[in-house]
Amino acid sequence: MNQPKRIALMTTLGRNVGDEFIREGILGFFDALGVEYDPYFVDKHDLSTLHARRKDELHPLTDKFADADVIVQCGAPVYWHNGKHRSYTADWHNALWEDRIFKLSGAKVILNLGAGAGQGSVDDLATMLDDATLCAFARAAGAACRVTTTRDPLASQFLHALEVGHALLPCPAFHAALRFNAGRQFQPRDVLAVNLMPLAGHFKLKPETNPARWQQVIAETLPILRRDHQLVFVAHNPAEREFQESLCRGSEAVFYSDDYRDYLSIYARAKGIVSNRVHAAVVVAGFGRPAVLVGNDARLGIATPIGIPAADSSVADAGWIVRSINEQLNDAHNIFIQRRALQSDSARAYQIHLGEALNPLDAQSSRDTPARLPCAA
Repeated sequence: MNQPKRIALMTTLGRNVGDEFIREGILGFFDALGVEYDPYFVDKHDLSTLHARRKDELHPLTDKFADADVIVQCGAPVYWHNGKHRSYTADWHNALWEDRIFKLSGAKVILNLGAGAGQGSVDDLATMLDDATLCAFARAAGAACRVTTTRDPLASQFLHALEVGHALLPCPAFHAALRFNAGRQFQPRDVLAVNLMPLAGHFKLKPETNPARWQQVIAETLPILRRDHQLVFVAHNPAEREFQESLCRGSEAVFYSDDYRDYLSIYARAKGIVSNRVHAAVVVAGFGRPAVLVGNDARLGIATPIGIPAADSSVADAGWIVRSINEQLNDAHNIFIQRRALQSDSARAYQIHLGEALNPLDAQSSRDTPARLPCAA
């Protein structure tokens, strides 16, 4: 009988609901392959988790990366250059990439799934290519990983320019719906989810991001949405909850939870979403529902492979937001068919790539030469 594979997941824990959605999607790929596995979780913001046992881990491990059979970088920005903030200056870079992933690549199956770009704009390729150290890191990561997939066109363009083999696929969070309640279909309620952030994103990475302008757009958008839809505000952290509570009117309320599975329950039943959180929009789309995304950095590109209407907060206005969500709601049946078909096709693509990486018949040769995917255009 085969022993379960130990899968070490490079992620965050209890910090960003979107990262939990991404892990759900990735573990769903292993489930679909029929792989017996035990998951181990490493929070890249807390390196003690390399050694500390979580209550849902079956066995203590001395070093989760060194002791694992499979290491997975789970759908996050991997390539960025924003002033002094760069991929290779991140707090976890040396411990996780240099000291472990690069040194273990000959002995472990290492997967870089849903890698993204972390630039201020979706077209900021030149800044990345001008950074020789970032390019060297991306090539080294590509060589160390048997499979690399990107979640946005900018990351794909970057790796393509460097001739790093990869595939551009929808973010793994798009597949979280398939693991929720064993993929059970939920009928949408007549409720539109709304997620709003003061900056329209996590950080202010470019001068065009204008919080005052965005909050004026919010003030113009919400009354129009209220005319036709019952709204439920959804906050992914306490700061968002406080901000959105100031936007509620009448019987409206803000949903917030410490358990990411509660968000899946909410998003499974919403008829659609208008969101600043990328992964709120992605998960709702994964349930086959309409979604509109307004952001302020390159994460907007995550919407492109899924077909979610997306715009930067510096140009989005109330008319575009309302028109974009209503057009989808008026075509909800076709949107559902299209997104579930995309979900099925892209899940199959992930499974093929992972199955080839895990195939024991290829294990010896892949220890010598990591499997390469063709460069995405």
